Amino acid sequence: MSLSENVSSAITDSINAYRLEQEGDRHGVPSPSGVASCRLQQWFNGRGIPRTNPVPPASVKKMESGTAAEPFWRDIYTRAGFAWTPLSRLRGNARPFADGQGDGKLFVVNPALPWPVGTALLLELKDLGVWTYLDAVEKGLKDGLPDYYTQVQVYLGLYGLKQAIFHAGQADASAVTFVWKRIKKHEGMPPPFHAEVVDFDAEFFSKTLDRATDVEFSLRTMDVVPLHLRDYDVFKLAPQGKYPCGYCGWMDKCLEAGR
Repeated sequence: MSLSENVSSAITDSINAYRLEQEGDRHGVPSPSGVASCRLQQWFNGRGIPRTNPVPPASVKKMESGTAAEPFWRDIYTRAGFAWTPLSRLRGNARPFADGQGDGKLFVVNPALPWPVGTALLLELKDLGVWTYLDAVEKGLKDGLPDYYTQVQVYLGLYGLKQAIFHAGQADASAVTFVWKRIKKHEGMPPPFHAEVVDFDAEFFSKTLDRATDVEFSLRTMDVVPLHLRDYDVFKLAPQGKYPCGYCGWMDKCLEAGR
């Protein structure tokens, strides 16, 4: 192994160790950010079963880059006429959710904004890859990024808020511009960010609570793999490497469990 390969191997090992540390500290299962995922995937995760297909180092870096960008966007919203305050972590008091914490609460302080002064809104910040970012821009959150829409609805319900601002930045501006102009054939430049106001949907929130309750109950009561929680045809999707099964960290465990 060359010196360069040795360094690359050491850095990859370090990224994987960092990912495992962050996963352990981040939240329990079910969580607002993961409840829309396959319920069986959530069961594997909640039971602490190790991934057989680790998260790629590039994906770890992208997630952490998004977290690192949050102070910048909070400052921008403050300059625009909002006051930002952190939200409490919901660990232990948000059943059926084990844990969760929104990115913050905004209070309107600028009377020029389209809300009465003092209005409180949830702020949810993301840094998105090329295709997910453009899905948000072109389709809106509910149709373009249903997992994130679910997360926003859960936080709105748990924190008792009526509206949210979902804010998405570009993880790779050059790639977004290339796809926007060369592949999608749009005129001009893509929007530099996507900010979307989302209203609380009580019916959607109630259905999501039922889904989370199903996962939470199975985690407490089932020691064998609960195949009824499998939301996708892993035997069809996994061999083709198709989303979501082909990207699941527990794909091999799911296949081993049988039909």
